Amino acid sequence: MMRFIRPAILTLIFFAALTLVAGRINRSDPFGEVPLLRDKWAYWQENKEEFDTVFIGTSRVIRGVMPSVFDRMTAEAGVPTRSYNFGLDGMFPPEDAYVTEHLLRDPPKKLRWVFIEMGVFLGDFDGRPAKSVRSIYWHDWPRTWLTFRNALWPKKRAVKWKRWFEQKEDGPSAMSIAMTHLEIFVIHSLNIGRGSTKWSRVALMRPIKQEDFGVQQDGFLPIPGDGIMRGEMLARYEKELAERRTTPARVVPLRPYSQESFDRMLGLAEKAGARVIFLGAPTTGEMSGHPSQEPEVPVFDYRDLKMYPELFEKDARTDTAHMSPKGAELFTRRIAEDFIKVAKSQPTTKR
Repeated sequence: MMRFIRPAILTLIFFAALTLVAGRINRSDPFGEVPLLRDKWAYWQENKEEFDTVFIGTSRVIRGVMPSVFDRMTAEAGVPTRSYNFGLDGMFPPEDAYVTEHLLRDPPKKLRWVFIEMGVFLGDFDGRPAKSVRSIYWHDWPRTWLTFRNALWPKKRAVKWKRWFEQKEDGPSAMSIAMTHLEIFVIHSLNIGRGSTKWSRVALMRPIKQEDFGVQQDGFLPIPGDGIMRGEMLARYEKELAERRTTPARVVPLRPYSQESFDRMLGLAEKAGARVIFLGAPTTGEMSGHPSQEPEVPVFDYRDLKMYPELFEKDARTDTAHMSPKGAELFTRRIAEDFIKVAKSQPTTKR
C-alpha cells in the first residue's frame, strides 16, 4: 500500500508547488503575453499616481474616448481631472472585470472616478479561439466560475440537466462550453505555455514590441484608416439607423452574470474610494442594458438618436459601433458635459 501512497503524495506536492509558483507568476505579470494590454499595464504601473480618472471598456472606449479633450473641458469647468483610457479592443465582460481587479487592487492614491462601459457578457467562444492567449489570461477562478454557471444556468434558474448536453444549431452544447472554460482555467492556473514563450524571447533576444498607445500617451487610439464608411458597411449602418429611428433601443436590465460581474467591479471601486459611472457608447444596437444600482450609479447612455443626433452623423462614424476621430471628440465632449454636472452636484470624498 505504501508504495502507492508515497508516489501519490509526492505527485500532489508537485502539483501544489507548481500551482503556487504559477499563481505567483500570474499575480506579478498578469498580462505579459497580451499585446497592447501589457504595455498599457506597464505604463499604468509606472505613472498611475498621475491619474484620478480611468475609462475601462471595449474598442468603443479605446477608439472613442479622448482623455485630452475630457480633461481640458473638466478643467475649464472647475472640476479638473487627469484621466487615462484603459480600453482594449474586444474587452467584454467578464474579461473587463479581471483587468479592473488588477487596476484597482493597488489603485492610485488620487483615484476618484471609474468609468465602466456596458458590454455584452461573452460566455461562449463564438468567433474567438478558445485556447488563445487572449482567452487564457483572464480565466482565474472567479471568472471561470462565472462563465461556467452562465453556460449551465444562463438565467440563474434551474435547468434540466439533459439540456446541458443538447447540441445547439449554431454551436456546441452548454456542457461542452462549460468544460472548455474549466480546461482553460487549468491552463491559466498552471501557466502552461507561458514559460516557453518567455524563454524564446530571452533565448532568441526578441524584445517585446512596444505598442503605440496614443499621441498624448493617454491610452486613446483612433480607428486606423480614414474612418469613412463605404459599400456594405455604409448600407448596414443606414439600415440599422433607420430601424432605431422607428424603434429606439430598449433599456433593459443587465443580464444576470453581467450584473454579477459589474457588482464585483463596483465593490472594488468603492473600496478604492472611487465612484463608478456606467457608460453606454452610441451604437445602433437594439437594446441598452442598465445596472440594477441605477440611479445610485450614474448611467451615461448615448444610444438615443434624438438626444445625441451629432453622434450618429455619417462623418462621426466608422461603422455601427465605433466613432471616427471627429466622432470621438464629439462623444468625449458629451461625456464631459454630463460628468461635470455629476461632479458638481455630488462631490466625491477620498478615502
